[in-house]
Amino acid sequence: MHALLKVGDAYLVASGILTPDDEGFNAVDESHNPERGAHRVLAFAQDMLRVSRLVGVLLSMPRHWEGM
Repeated sequence: MHALLKVGDAYLVASGILTPDDEGFNAVDESHNPERGAHRVLAFAQDMLRVSRLVGVLLSMPRHWEGM
């Protein structure tokens, strides 16, 4: 998974298009599997939604230490 662009709280991601070359640099993977890439992007999006809900719950909890 590669984050191509992050603007505020939004991500533009791609999966399966880059692979390390012989020198360790990213290169376009000409043999990528688009279906596998789509599944990885979907899993990433689902994970991000799950985490954002958790953060929302944590932020809405009372903070007993505040005001001390």
